Amino acid sequence: MDLKRNQYSPSTSLETGCVHSLSRCWAYQDRFGKSAGPIHEPGYSQEVSKKNDYAWHRLRRTTKPFQDPLVYADGYQRWQILLTLWVCGLIELYFADETGLTMQPYVPYGWQKKGQRLGLPARIATKRINLLGLLRLDNQLTIYHSEKALTGAFVVDCLADFVAKAHAKPVVIVLDNGPIHRCQAVYGQQTSWEEKDVYLFFLPAYSPHLNPIELVWKSVKYRWLKKVDYKSWRHLKKAIFAIIRNFGQDYKIDFSELTSRNIIKPNSA
Repeated sequence: MDLKRNQYSPSTSLETGCVHSLSRCWAYQDRFGKSAGPIHEPGYSQEVSKKNDYAWHRLRRTTKPFQDPLVYADGYQRWQILLTLWVCGLIELYFADETGLTMQPYVPYGWQKKGQRLGLPARIATKRINLLGLLRLDNQLTIYHSEKALTGAFVVDCLADFVAKAHAKPVVIVLDNGPIHRCQAVYGQQTSWEEKDVYLFFLPAYSPHLNPIELVWKSVKYRWLKKVDYKSWRHLKKAIFAIIRNFGQDYKIDFSELTSRNIIKPNSA
C-alpha cells in the first residue's frame, strides 16, 4: 500500500483512520519543520507538546489486548456460577496453580531511614522448589512440591493423587490456560476423572484475577517469607514448608469480600 502524501484513497474504516493519523503527522511537519520528529522524541517542540496536553514520560512495554471480551464474559459468568454453587454447599471448588521459589529473594517494600537504603544480596538461583497448590476459599490448601522442572506428567500425578482422595461432593478444579494444564497428558485423564465426579474448568485467557491462589503465592513471597529465611537453601525450604503446614491457622487470607462480590444473588424483587 503506497501511502504517499495526498495520493491514497482509503477503502476501509481502518485505512481511513491510518490515513487520518498520517495526515496529522504531515501537518505537524509542515508547520514546525521536518526536523521536529515524532512527538515521543526529545527534539519535538516542548511548547507544542504542552499545548496539546502531552507530558514527557518514559514509554513502557505493554501486552497486546488478546482477550476476547465475549469469551471473557462467558467464562466469568460460568466462574460466578461455580463460586455460587460452592457458597451454597453443592460442590467442592478448588483453584489450582503453580509457582516457584529460589534463593533469590523477592524484593519487598519496607520502612527505611531517610538517606539509607537496605539491600538484599543478589544470588545466582541454582536451586528451585516448585509448588502446585489447590486452594479452597475457606483456607484449605493442598500442596505438591518438586525440585525438578514442572511438566504435564507432574501435573497429572498431582491431580490424580488429589482425585483419589475422599470427596463428599462433586469437585471442580479451576485452572488457567498454561501449557502444562492444556497438554495431552492432562486431557487424556479428564474422562476418567469426570467418571469420579471431578471436573476441570479452564479460565478465560489472561484472567489471573479469577484465580485466588495467586494471592497465596504473592503472600508467601512478599509477606510471609522473611529476609532471614534466605540464609541458606535449607532455611528457605524449612520456612516454605512451615507456611504450608500452618496455612489456614497462622497464615490466612480473607476471601469473604471476593465471594460476596462475585456470587450470583437472587433478585430482590
